[in-house]
Amino acid sequence: MSQNSTVIKEIIGHFKSDDAKIVLEAIKKNRKDGNAISFKALLELLRDTDEPTVEAAIIEFLYDLKDEESVAVLANAIQDEDFLYYQSFLVATFWQSAIDGSDYLDLFVKIAIKAVSYTHLTLPTIYSV
Repeated sequence: MSQNSTVIKEIIGHFKSDDAKIVLEAIKKNRKDGNAISFKALLELLRDTDEPTVEAAIIEFLYDLKDEESVAVLANAIQDEDFLYYQSFLVATFWQSAIDGSDYLDLFVKIAIKAVSYTHLTLPTIYSV
């Protein structure tokens, strides 16, 4: 499918709707007709949405991901500070879905080390209360 097809433009346009039903339908359509461009827009929607049903639908979408074209987009989002709140969901996507993240093992190790370091820094604070 063309990267700039009308279907992709329609999906991305519907992601911006204020109507949750339209957004949820666009997420379903993205599963069938989407590509790396619409996947990136889907991740941006996850980051920006305040709607719990939309958030849940996107996370469900991620955990059922099969498109290898989305791997690089997902890895970029994991490294983006703007997605820090969702980083654990994005990393879990590699284990929950059918995509291959083996090219990004160094990224996963860095994230794990950072998480362990953070835990070690916060535990004394928690226990000193």
